Amino acid sequence: MVRGRPSPREIGALGEQTAQRHLRSLGWRILGRNVLTSAGEVDLVALDAGELVCVEVKTARMAHGVRHQPTQFRPGRHFDARRLGRQQRASAELARQLGRASTVRGEGRVDLLEVVLDRETGRAECLHHRNMGSTFRVRG
Repeated sequence: MVRGRPSPREIGALGEQTAQRHLRSLGWRILGRNVLTSAGEVDLVALDAGELVCVEVKTARMAHGVRHQPTQFRPGRHFDARRLGRQQRASAELARQLGRASTVRGEGRVDLLEVVLDRETGRAECLHHRNMGSTFRVRG
């Protein structure tokens, strides 16, 4: 940390912790964090009622919560088509690997979770975007 400000890595880690708590509060089961595949890294791998969900977490520190930010300033703006494609490939690979597990059923998806850390209050706000245009079949 430089001069009392968190580094980008620290902000990202805090965002992933916040996202993990948020998903658990929804009743999701977290299977892994920062899971590496040959296609890339998946921030969070979770089960939502038995459905495999690969979650990309984007975090930023801002003066106000995420819902008050125009889209072009929110952390999710960095999740572009190229990154989505890489996430889809990583997710598909992971789905094939996990498809052998009896706890995973049906189709999986890629979600985006934006986390905004309010600079003034220190509170975190999450904005969850489900199914970012990718579906893949879990083979079991």
